Amino acid sequence: MSPAANPFVRPRARGLLGRAGLVVVLAAQALVLSVGAQVTPSQAAVVESDSDITVVTANLRSPQPATGFQQDAAEVLAQNPDLITYNEVGFRQDQFLAPDGYALWRMTTTQYTRHNAVAWRTDTWHEVAHGTQRISNYPKRPPGKSTLLGLRYANWVSLESIDGRQLSLVSTHVSPPFRDGQGNWVDLLRPSVRRVGTLVQELASYGPVLVGGDFNVNYRSGRYPRDLLTDARLRPTYDLLGSYFPTGDHHGGTIDYVFVRGQGQLQADWHRPVELHSDHDAVVAGLSWSTQAPDPVTVVRSRPAGTTEARRAVGRTLRQHIAGSAAGETVQVATRGLTLPLVYRALRRAEARGVRVQVTTLSLQLTSRERRLRRTLDANGSWLRRCLDGCRTSWLQNEPPSLMLFSGASGEGKTRIDVSRRLSDAVLTRRTSARITTSRWSLDEASAAFAGH
Repeated sequence: MSPAANPFVRPRARGLLGRAGLVVVLAAQALVLSVGAQVTPSQAAVVESDSDITVVTANLRSPQPATGFQQDAAEVLAQNPDLITYNEVGFRQDQFLAPDGYALWRMTTTQYTRHNAVAWRTDTWHEVAHGTQRISNYPKRPPGKSTLLGLRYANWVSLESIDGRQLSLVSTHVSPPFRDGQGNWVDLLRPSVRRVGTLVQELASYGPVLVGGDFNVNYRSGRYPRDLLTDARLRPTYDLLGSYFPTGDHHGGTIDYVFVRGQGQLQADWHRPVELHSDHDAVVAGLSWSTQAPDPVTVVRSRPAGTTEARRAVGRTLRQHIAGSAAGETVQVATRGLTLPLVYRALRRAEARGVRVQVTTLSLQLTSRERRLRRTLDANGSWLRRCLDGCRTSWLQNEPPSLMLFSGASGEGKTRIDVSRRLSDAVLTRRTSARITTSRWSLDEASAAFAGH
């Protein structure tokens, strides 16, 4: 619905393009951003930035030819985004929305649940949780429409970065006002934003929350729900940067947003529109962390020429973690060979007190301690197995010489330890390191490695 035909949307003049931290490389001519400048999206060809995160929100317009959609998706990905929110992609293929290097989430049950999607770079971000939340449920199809215009959902994902940072990403698309069968206007904006706010409040316990999408309300109109967004502690980049711009073919209207909840942790550096075949421009924003990354990694190193404590630092660390496992929990070990007495004894004691002990060895022939351990670990989910042929080749190529994963009674990974040597006396007599992490990313990788072998 165009703003001219819609009493709830007021057209505004074209605004400014935010410039903090932004360097624009033009395809044809230099462009100076200044107060009052009339900037067309097609002028800004390439953005270089020191921002930590580039996020794009893009409404790719459902009723357009496949070639137009594919070119729009390629234009979105050409921005090299870390995070993406898509609207109107209910009938579009994942391969265009999230090609190699990206992952995608949306509930695919109906055209309404898959209408919005979130995507992220897999070399930087790892999924921790995802979900779908209904934000409006008007039960009737408006006259002249082929869909339930008032049935809308938000799809979301919680992510952890490779350096241990956490955030959630939400994609949603608020229904535009429409007339019902009696000619009355139905406006679902405020109840929809309330439900988005409730979702954001729940996700905020995990970390900052980014919300992207078409909200079908002009940023400068009196209908803009500033009070509800303030209650949800959501601020658009237009507020954070003090500038705004038209977001498509809507008579100068600004209706597509990147909202940030996480002030004090994330700051907005810049934003800009990108012209698409869709009737919406994509909105691209650069964000930077204003806090130090958590350090989920501890490295313990042994020093053979040092004190007894220094020589035994790695061995003592391994023994302490095994000894700290309680009945019902699981200790998984994979190693190129197990002969180290202190680890052998710690594993036997753990199994005796009710810990599930599962050992995968790459030894071509079992060592004497591995043979004894195999006879001990023969019940209640404990075992010792050999990893040979393709299994052995895969471990040698992809995993450290020794890997330990400690999981709780529910099966959730708690701690991972990578050891730079096989579990032999060399851990005590030669320089050895143990990398200890609680990163969800690393824990899930270890779980997948054990599950695959």
